[in-house]
Amino acid sequence: MPGHFDYNFSARLPRTAEEREWDNFDGLPTLESVIHDATEAISAVEQFRLLPGRNQDLITSMATQMLGSANKIAGSDRALYRRNESGLYLIGSRARGEAGPDSDVDVLSVGTFFRDQGFLGFYNGGELGQPKPEVFDGFDIEVPEELPNNYNIGLVDRKYLVRATPQGEGLPVDLSVVDLTHAGITLDKFKAERDTGRDGEPLVRIPLLEVTVEEYVPVSLVPEWTATIYDFRA
Repeated sequence: MPGHFDYNFSARLPRTAEEREWDNFDGLPTLESVIHDATEAISAVEQFRLLPGRNQDLITSMATQMLGSANKIAGSDRALYRRNESGLYLIGSRARGEAGPDSDVDVLSVGTFFRDQGFLGFYNGGELGQPKPEVFDGFDIEVPEELPNNYNIGLVDRKYLVRATPQGEGLPVDLSVVDLTHAGITLDKFKAERDTGRDGEPLVRIPLLEVTVEEYVPVSLVPEWTATIYDFRA
């Protein structure tokens, strides 16, 4: 689908061209270049291009933060023996083609490493306790309510709705965040079985970014005859 940027991290990427010169990063693209490609792909989405510039910037900042978080996890103990994945989508009236010029922007972030993304670091039992995440600079934040019960997978406190209202031009953004960490289901299964309407059919969503971080297996625990395929993770 045009605009859908899909990326798989099998190892941590160098952040810059300078880091790419290091031996353990040989042949890998830079994180900088991956973020550039993702931004270009997202910017090609028609519904995205119709948004005010301030809202476009916020969404591309979310995508940048998701990719940066995935890169930190890749090849580390936080990906130990598990595949991590995350997705960012336009949902609601804009995805259905029913939005008016002043309609809010609805965004869905769902995945297994969302706490590392920093979207909700300030959320603590319903109170805005910790500092606002950088991605929301220039926006006022409130947590109006939890998401509907069909998103209640895993622990109750792992589903949130955050409203970001721009301090200036732009439209309010409702960011729905769902954590799959303890749910035992994949991103694809969530989209097919949990992100559904009353009729059980999947809700309309426009994919912007989907990221996978392959499970990490330390070389010391891999049988000798297969260890070479994991050398890049050491």
